[in-house]
Amino acid sequence: MAAAPLITTVDSSCNVLFDKEYNRMWTAKPTSRLAHASQLDIDQVALPARQTSILCTLGDSWSSPEDLEKMIHTGMNVLVLNMSMTPRDTCKRVIEDVRKIEESLNFNPCVAIAMDMTAAPVRTGLFDGMSDLEVVLEEGGKLELTTDEAYMNKCTAQKIYIDTKYFPQLIHSVHKGDRIHIDDGTICLIVKDTTFDSINCLIEEGGSIGGYKRVTLPRERLYQHSVYANYIKDLEFAGECGVDFVFTSFSENASFIKDARDRLPPGVKIFSKIETRDAFKNSEKIFKLQKHIIGRCNVAEKPVFVIDQLLETMRMKPRPTRAETSDVANAVLDGADSIILTVETSWGKYPFETVEVADQICREAERAIFHDATRSELKICRESRSHWAYTIKDVTGISAVEAAASCNAKAILVITTTGVSAISISASRPSCSVIAITRDIKVGRLCYAYRGLHPFVYTGEHAIFQPSTPPSTVLGIILMP
Repeated sequence: MAAAPLITTVDSSCNVLFDKEYNRMWTAKPTSRLAHASQLDIDQVALPARQTSILCTLGDSWSSPEDLEKMIHTGMNVLVLNMSMTPRDTCKRVIEDVRKIEESLNFNPCVAIAMDMTAAPVRTGLFDGMSDLEVVLEEGGKLELTTDEAYMNKCTAQKIYIDTKYFPQLIHSVHKGDRIHIDDGTICLIVKDTTFDSINCLIEEGGSIGGYKRVTLPRERLYQHSVYANYIKDLEFAGECGVDFVFTSFSENASFIKDARDRLPPGVKIFSKIETRDAFKNSEKIFKLQKHIIGRCNVAEKPVFVIDQLLETMRMKPRPTRAETSDVANAVLDGADSIILTVETSWGKYPFETVEVADQICREAERAIFHDATRSELKICRESRSHWAYTIKDVTGISAVEAAASCNAKAILVITTTGVSAISISASRPSCSVIAITRDIKVGRLCYAYRGLHPFVYTGEHAIFQPSTPPSTVLGIILMP
């Protein structure tokens, strides 16, 4: 009979001496998610190379070439240009600057650029002209929303300016009893009556509110249709600028996506933004929706990004809350390919620190992933789909990932012309990095949409790309002692 473990207490700490059998049970390779979770070690070093891409929305505070380069060194993989906030001349200048920086960097990275086609939102004005000043709206109180520009920078707790530049018929689109949400549902107002330039409301749900907060209307679809013409111009502008990704909120059905596809060059990838006002009513169900969407995208081998309020506190503070840290980590654990920072970098005071924190959280979360279970579950889910059949690229990707896992490889090298083989390897969720070697810089930028892909744009002699080399080839697996 094995001896019982000896427990001694020294300096308020507990040293547990396990017998060999008990110790071996905890060092064995886990066979379930529960066993894996129980073996996680907080002292284990985070992964050296982040597998999840970080997308940063451009802000005025770091739009200079020097700051753009600093942001790239800090960890930004994709620059997001929000067309509702960034003038087109600024977009052109920034794109030119990023392309020049991309050529000058000595560690040969790619920097992808995305355009966010979000309809310019209705926003509040400023309190005493300061974006970081907040006031408290008391529940049960009265509030007037006005379009009078005299209050644009002079909002008060009783009267708040709303920008109707892109939706001049706003006042006439709301009716008595409608609910208006501000700051992503933080504030809820009930419309009492309207005048020619204002909306008188009752504060149903109060709280703190600052400047430039988004106002969500009860009939959002009317607003989107009113700015659709400008959206089409933005799509054409994105094609002219040669961006890599386009994010569109106009994705109510397939026809919107097909229309965008027809207006953009073939190489531009389109991402649908899933947004719904029902989230305000059912906030407790958002986590289910996030897991549902990420899971379906993982099974379908489609890239999926998580966006909005991930590190909201870092707009004003240099450190996130523990809840925000968990939000980012859980997005990674759920299977997101990338995370998108919005107001944290566009309006925030600490854009560089935010990227550093996001990088650290992602690397720690990636270390905690139970890769064996993830690969097994993906295989089961994909094979259970009707009309499912493995293609050559699927088999190549699965074989490379399983071979890397069996020998505890540190990286997989793949030569790719179109990115297809590299993407198929990423879809099988390897536990190591995938280095995608390509001559096409556009393919390299595309890699940032997929988990674990690290592009290397080869600009040397053609020796590595022999005429007999297939368009996509797994070059090898890196082993390290």
